[in-house]
Amino acid sequence: MTREEIQNIYIRICRDSGWRLSHTSAAILSAKVIGLHPLEIWCQFSDMDVMERIAKGEHPACHQ
Repeated sequence: MTREEIQNIYIRICRDSGWRLSHTSAAILSAKVIGLHPLEIWCQFSDMDVMERIAKGEHPACHQ
C-alpha cells in the first residue's frame, strides 16, 4: 500500500466520523482496517500536528 493510499484511508475515516474521532482513535481504526500497526499510520504523515488537524477537519487535505 502506498503512502498516499494510507493517508487517504485515514482522512476518509476522519471524514466519515464527522471529524469527531481523536487522531489516535482514527489512527487505530485506520490501522485495523488495513492490517497495520497504528504507528505505521503515523509514519505516513509529516508530524502529529497534521494528523490532529485532519482529525478535526481543519487541514486543507480534508476538503479535496
